[in-house]
Amino acid sequence: MTSRLNLFLIHAWAEADTYAKAVDRLRASDVDLADYSIPPWKQVDGSDAEIERSIRSRISTASSVVVVNSEGLHRREWSGREMEIAVDLGKPIVVLQPHDNFQLALPQVLDGHVHRVTSWRGDSLARAVRGESGRDYRAFDIAEIRDRREVVKLLAGGISFISIAILAQSLYAWNKLARELASAGVEITWTSEDAATVMRLGAGGAVLGAIAAGLFSQSTAGAVLGALGGALLGSAFGTTLVYRATIHGTRDRRVITLSQA
Repeated sequence: MTSRLNLFLIHAWAEADTYAKAVDRLRASDVDLADYSIPPWKQVDGSDAEIERSIRSRISTASSVVVVNSEGLHRREWSGREMEIAVDLGKPIVVLQPHDNFQLALPQVLDGHVHRVTSWRGDSLARAVRGESGRDYRAFDIAEIRDRREVVKLLAGGISFISIAILAQSLYAWNKLARELASAGVEITWTSEDAATVMRLGAGGAVLGAIAAGLFSQSTAGAVLGALGGALLGSAFGTTLVYRATIHGTRDRRVITLSQA
């Protein structure tokens, strides 16, 4: 027996073919479908306010909302607004994941509001929209948090690369100067106090980097990357800043420690 369902499918217009395949699959699964979606060939004209009113009216009529998830869906303005409206209206939301990526991150607006996450396997989508599948409690990554984590990863990588370059240049310059002065009987020493200062700056950078990256990315992995980048940056800053200047020695051997205030 065919069941009548009013559905609204949220999808990226760039993925219109996937949307069409989802509709075909539902109809092939004995679903009498009234489709209130807005694909590219049925776009709504008017001002932003008029378009939003039309979207809200269509979603309020729908018995269920299907989110055809795809990479970057959370960054699309109208798809994001459609998801917000579906959540606001308390509609049962089913997320259809891509063929090749069932673990694709979900848009943050859907977190805690998804009834079922389903794949293209068999008639799982049809059973989900008919309410035959129980509520889904599986954990999925959040797309916005994943994006922030990628930003932190790029920043930490760039900072680490620059910091290592600064450290390498500082050590090279130090060794070169030490060799030149040693030939004249002058020795440069790096004291334990200098090492402690560099370590202190590195630790401070690690703490600040972990806090900033952790708050931004909302993830432990982001905090770890931030700590690594911060530690390297702090250490690099320390090697260019800390020198202690004292000149002492005897007539035939002089020891010099340099310092920049």
